[in-house]
Amino acid sequence: MAKFEKNQSESPEVDLKNLTVRLAGMGMDKEIEDVMPGKKRKNYNVAESEDDEEESTDEIDEVKENIEEITENIEGSSDEADEATDEEVESFFEKRAKERNLTLEKVEELENEMSFTDAPKVKRVGAVSKSSKTESAKDVPEKKAKFDAVTLAGILLAVLALGAGVFYLFQSMQNKIPSLGMTEAAYREKYLKTPYYNSIAQYGLALIPPTYRGEESTNVSEGQYFDALIENKFDIPLYVTGVEMKGGKLLKKLRFYALVNSEEEIKAMQQIMGSYLIPFDDNLESSVAYEKILNAYNLSVASTDKAVICKEKNYAFSVSYNIINDYGMLILDIIPKSEADSYVFQDVI
Repeated sequence: MAKFEKNQSESPEVDLKNLTVRLAGMGMDKEIEDVMPGKKRKNYNVAESEDDEEESTDEIDEVKENIEEITENIEGSSDEADEATDEEVESFFEKRAKERNLTLEKVEELENEMSFTDAPKVKRVGAVSKSSKTESAKDVPEKKAKFDAVTLAGILLAVLALGAGVFYLFQSMQNKIPSLGMTEAAYREKYLKTPYYNSIAQYGLALIPPTYRGEESTNVSEGQYFDALIENKFDIPLYVTGVEMKGGKLLKKLRFYALVNSEEEIKAMQQIMGSYLIPFDDNLESSVAYEKILNAYNLSVASTDKAVICKEKNYAFSVSYNIINDYGMLILDIIPKSEADSYVFQDVI
């Protein structure tokens, strides 16, 4: 409600903020004070003239009109002041709300930063800041790049593992195939270094690189065939033939045979054939190797079979005399030990 105060100036002053009105002049005249509501009237002399009463009545009416006009202005000013106050209050609360939202955004940012270093926390439902959205958007390409790198590395590892598995399987299959444990070239090299060969090298008898037969003569299930002539000063035709596996190039079997016509030629070739056992046993002495050849030959002669197989530590062998293609031959067969039980003499050179 408006508040009235005395004012020293000649015109009324209205304070909209504090809702106060300062009236003009030093205050109300006595006549105005008498007509104010709730104001106790003072007694004046009855002897005043009627003219004075009429003049006083006119002045009072004028003052009333001024008061009413001022009151209307004050009420209008009060409405405007109320509206202005409402706008200020609304602006104040809007500002407070914005500050509160900004505070919540800062709290959310702090929580997001702490979540990268601390243990996982329950994510609070609320406003998500623009900065956090921007950081999340920036993280997506980086995570995608890391994912692509990990995927590529996984694929490469899988391919390498598959290749290693295939190689291991191939090697395992090769190792399961019975063999003499060395290639033809390795066998030939070891033979030429044995003391036994050095003792008979004066008669020739050197092993040379063999000739591999064509595709029409190749048995895929066994390997690739080869043969070679062994030159010697005994004028006895002496040959070596064998089978070498295509994959691992390991020897599957060897056959040495000499075309002989007498007991003297058989005994001479028995001494030569002892040297062919040495590469499979480095500790085998020359005399012992020769005795093994003689014993195997005697077993074959005494048997009804064409040849009797003898087992050694790393190999098996037989020595026999058989006629093939109308030629009498002294034959030494060397095979893997694992195939000794299934050995059958072959009448094929």
